[in-house]
Amino acid sequence: MKKTIYLIPILFVIGMIYCKPNNKKSNYLKNKLINNDTIYYKNGKVKTIYYYNKEREVDSLYDFSEDERFLGKGLVKDSVLYYSRNDKTSYEGGYFDRKLNGVIRFFNSRNKLTASETFVNGIKHGASILFKDNRPNFIIHYENGIRGLIIMLSDEGRINYIRSDKFEKKFTQTARFYDNGRLEQLDYLVNGKSDGWTYLFKKNDSLFSKILYSKGKIIKKN
Repeated sequence: MKKTIYLIPILFVIGMIYCKPNNKKSNYLKNKLINNDTIYYKNGKVKTIYYYNKEREVDSLYDFSEDERFLGKGLVKDSVLYYSRNDKTSYEGGYFDRKLNGVIRFFNSRNKLTASETFVNGIKHGASILFKDNRPNFIIHYENGIRGLIIMLSDEGRINYIRSDKFEKKFTQTARFYDNGRLEQLDYLVNGKSDGWTYLFKKNDSLFSKILYSKGKIIKKN
């Protein structure tokens, strides 16, 4: 009888050790996360784990690579996703129905802004601004994920280059500018090759020369 009495405290301690909840899980319980949803790669490995709050809205998400490496995590607050890699902010912006929506700001490992892009249901749509040393470097317009107009800016904010792609880059119109903002060159390309007239201008806007191309080859030069 005494042996049985002595064994009860020992068994209780052992049970407490082995039944101790995982810290991560206990944190989820504290945050009142009621469910999760797991997305898998084709090879069966976990791709993304979503956790939901009691309103069935995404509270947090965790991404993994196909070789099971941890890639990053996102925390959602007031429909804004704050996504980080290696404990540093990677991007942040609107988040609805598990997709990026609205203006999304991207940062490098030094926490400097690298891009501000517009998304609709996870697809780039609208204006995207790319930054270099905290200055706008490119302005790009997307239509349902397809890149269209591209504008390159100088360090002083002047337009250096304009490119317009149509029909998935088959037909392209480009314009280059001098440092003083004057038009330098106009090109027309088909499938990435000059096709049609290319116009060259002097810094005073007067026409300097024009070249006729066909599939990238010069046909006529004035």
